[in-house]
Amino acid sequence: MKRLLRIPRLPLVALSVLLVMLATACGFQTGGNGATPTVSGTKVGVSPGGGLMWESDADLAHDLDNAAATGAKWIRLDVNWTGVQPTGPATFQWSYVDRAVGAIRARGMNVLMTLDYTPAWARQASCASSMYCPPANPATYAAFAGAAAARYAPVGVHSYEIWNE
Repeated sequence: MKRLLRIPRLPLVALSVLLVMLATACGFQTGGNGATPTVSGTKVGVSPGGGLMWESDADLAHDLDNAAATGAKWIRLDVNWTGVQPTGPATFQWSYVDRAVGAIRARGMNVLMTLDYTPAWARQASCASSMYCPPANPATYAAFAGAAAARYAPVGVHSYEIWNE
């Protein structure tokens, strides 16, 4: 009598199902569907550094025109608290910030305003010689940030970076 060789069916079926699942999960490359990925320029920006606001009108215009020509939609603008309130909490010197914000917005770009660097009058006693130290009282920084937001929200500045690094 001849014996027939029996192959167990369950392991064979399980292996087949597993291979189909793996092939489906990995996908097959067949040349693509012709779609070309696009990149939206709305999230692209330029961070020109802290000196932007101190440039001459001609240099500021030149630099912002170059940024706009790249397709950038955002400028990161460092607003130095030391420059805005050098003598105390009661006075503000916004003119250089006003000029830069106006020039940026006139080109249709958005502002990411970075609020940083503690003026001497607001520094901790243990760090009185460096504007890079945090303020002695966080409420003074909060008041400065609130004043900046109140001043620049009406002209379209709604994005802020708190401190630098």
